[in-house]
Amino acid sequence: MRRLVTFCVLWIGVASTLARAADESALAASAPAAVPLSAAAEQAQAAARVATPFVRLAGSQANAVALATALKTATPAMLAPLPSGASTTVALVPPTKPMGWANVSHSLELAQFALTDAGITEPTTAQLTAALLGGVVATPGGRTVALPGVLKQRAAGMAWSEIAHGYGTTMRAFNRTGSPARPTVTAAADGAR
Repeated sequence: MRRLVTFCVLWIGVASTLARAADESALAASAPAAVPLSAAAEQAQAAARVATPFVRLAGSQANAVALATALKTATPAMLAPLPSGASTTVALVPPTKPMGWANVSHSLELAQFALTDAGITEPTTAQLTAALLGGVVATPGGRTVALPGVLKQRAAGMAWSEIAHGYGTTMRAFNRTGSPARPTVTAAADGAR
């Protein structure tokens, strides 16, 4: 008798599990299938997401996306003329290998920091190119600043922390929205890194 009761209990459990699975299958079959994005569409969405904090740096959303995509793929970026700068399209050729999205963001954060630190908040394409590839920029105050170029330094094998240190900041100083902040660094804290 005990075996019969155990068998019935197990059978009821198996039957209810099968019925539940059949109900879930029927529900899943009636639901509309999610349309997967193509790889190109996913990359375009990722580029737009990474580029958004750098629209002001690049002069437009289209330029920011073109720049982010170029850094991701190590291909030239065609930057449209900026209101504050040249009247022709500029090709920016990254000297780096293809980057992951985090490295693309680091590159743009540091370039933005370098320009902002020089007093340039709405750069021309020439100033943006100098921040990324190296060159001399004229500040709004009339002085000239030599920028070593974030991408040039990265292509030479420098770590992000080394590049940031050269600009007087740390990678921890960035709040991941693209807004640079100059941290207060003590000698002890700087030596501990």
